[in-house]
Amino acid sequence: MAQTDLMSIFKSRGRVSGLLNGKRAISKRISKTLGRPFFGAGRFVHFRQPNRPTAAGETKSDRPTPYNSGTTNMRNKITFSMTALILSLAPALYAQNPGAASPNEALRRELVKIGEDNQKQRQEMMDMMDRLATSDSEKVAKKWKLVVERQNELDIKNRQRLDEIVKEHGWPKTSAFGPEASGVAFLIVQHAELDYQKKYLPLIKEAVARNEARPSDLALLEDRILTREGKKQMYGTQLKLNQKSQVMELYPIEDEENVDTRRASVGMPPLAQYLKKAFDIEYVPPRKN
Repeated sequence: MAQTDLMSIFKSRGRVSGLLNGKRAISKRISKTLGRPFFGAGRFVHFRQPNRPTAAGETKSDRPTPYNSGTTNMRNKITFSMTALILSLAPALYAQNPGAASPNEALRRELVKIGEDNQKQRQEMMDMMDRLATSDSEKVAKKWKLVVERQNELDIKNRQRLDEIVKEHGWPKTSAFGPEASGVAFLIVQHAELDYQKKYLPLIKEAVARNEARPSDLALLEDRILTREGKKQMYGTQLKLNQKSQVMELYPIEDEENVDTRRASVGMPPLAQYLKKAFDIEYVPPRKN
């Protein structure tokens, strides 16, 4: 399933709208707790819950058949024929059995587990945000701060592990590790600081060019980097909370008249459709000259 914009990493429109539109006061509350500005679209990014592969099936060996010298030639012919058949079907059989052992299987499972752990931790953050939005308790505020610190520690650990993986295997390709594991690697980068994102941008661009990563992921990363550098984004994936109006709004978009053309090229829906579905924001595309 292709990932498009922030909506694809939240569970539902209600969850997004309720979080970003129905609870504006939470931004001020969290900023006060952390002692710095906090809220921005994409800060809390859910990992997609990966589908767990089924375990490889085990078959019992057939009992040995008594040797009969009168049928030796026939048995050899059958053996050779079955061997050729098994070898010819091996790729297809393995593709249908993702739990089968392979050189990359252990690493694939590790990346998927990293995604699961992040999903669990970020869900805890979301739940704590809900509590913080409706409570002035200092106890809740302290718990929130601890949850944020744990998430930061986990992000650092994941970045270090990704560095090791890339050093040994290169960027995790979908053909080698599957789309879920490759997507987890991308999200580790997407959650990182600017310098770390820029370090891996060329590798992700190369992977997309070889059809080994999702174009929509690259679009998200490029927009994130551009907005962090104070530049205009290209695909309209990044939003921010207007501190005065407490309304979500887009970061400026380069050549906004053609933004939907660029979005379509990477598999994203029209911007107006996305903003309405994800944030209940009415957006009217500027007219082309």
